[in-house]
Amino acid sequence: MTAVSNKTDGTTLLVTTPYEDSTDDQISKQAREETIRLRAYDLYLNRGGEDGSDVHDWLRAEIECFGSV
Repeated sequence: MTAVSNKTDGTTLLVTTPYEDSTDDQISKQAREETIRLRAYDLYLNRGGEDGSDVHDWLRAEIECFGSV
């Protein structure tokens, strides 16, 4: 498990690293990444477009969309 800090608001996310061989049969890797990218961008915009929290936004989006990292 890894802790990821948000530089802007000080929040911390605890995330797990996925297994190398894990795949999602229902959703292609490309579609999954696009879903996460769009949600992460939405989080960025909701924060007012401030730089510095891209990793936090990405991990939060991944958790929100798919339940784990």
